[in-house]
Amino acid sequence: MLNQHEPDDDFVKRLEWQISREVRLRNRSFQTTGWALRPRMRAVLGVVGLMALSMGIGAAVVAGAYRAQNKEMRAPLISEFQQRSELARQHLASVTEQLQRKEKDFSLGVAKSEEVMEARVNVVEAQVQLRLAELHLGEVRITGREPLGSISSPLISGRDFVDEALRIQMSVPQATLELAKFRLSEVQKRVDLGTSPPIELQASRIQIVEIEAAIEGFQKKLEIRQSFLSRKVDSPEAELRVLEAEAEQRCRTLTPKVVLAREELEGAKRRVQAGLVQPVYVAEAALRLQKLETEVAKAELDLALARRELERRRIGR
Repeated sequence: MLNQHEPDDDFVKRLEWQISREVRLRNRSFQTTGWALRPRMRAVLGVVGLMALSMGIGAAVVAGAYRAQNKEMRAPLISEFQQRSELARQHLASVTEQLQRKEKDFSLGVAKSEEVMEARVNVVEAQVQLRLAELHLGEVRITGREPLGSISSPLISGRDFVDEALRIQMSVPQATLELAKFRLSEVQKRVDLGTSPPIELQASRIQIVEIEAAIEGFQKKLEIRQSFLSRKVDSPEAELRVLEAEAEQRCRTLTPKVVLAREELEGAKRRVQAGLVQPVYVAEAALRLQKLETEVAKAELDLALARRELERRRIGR
């Protein structure tokens, strides 16, 4: 009888997913940016070919190689993730101490409320890093391999590490949103008093849109995860839906930034005409706008590609 560290009866069935994941990992970083969709898309669409490969591999050979690799990698991996946990714990202790000092300074009237809120966000971020490190350590101890972060990763000993990781990470933008709303209210006060230009108010609102989009992105991934586990979607479709959600998020956050960049460019032109600034400021503003417009175009293309492949899968059923 196999123990929990050996491949179970579903191992060979999941081989397709494991092989395709290795391809994806070679073509993407932890954060999805720029043109990352296309190499990831190729990996997802390559699953069909990988199925044929996996069917041709003997189950006994694969299981044996899996156990050998497990044994060789387990000890150093556990040690590595233990070190990460300890570093995260030390960092949390440091920022917690900083927060306590800020709260004391605030009570004495020598620190602003915004500084206290920033310190609290730093504590939340440190807590998240520690919780993720401990979560990954727990996964490594069970599996003897690197943690799996894909939305279509299997349950491990009945535990959903992917769902837990997503919920842990989502607490960062949730905590940041409160700070961003406070900053928006402060900017509004300055704009009303005429001490800050209205464009600063627009920039603060964009930050809130970006944070809210990040929270919504995590929620969508959690929904996709549940659809995958309940077998409403298969692995390739789940991954495509994640790519679609990520592209939608980028479009939502980049579009208002483009609007703001255009206003900044027009403002720079007016200041140059008035002799208030050098022409180089117009060139810099134009370059920022061009970069943002390019990023929007990339995000829109990624979104179109993901939706096209999802439609193809729907028609092909």
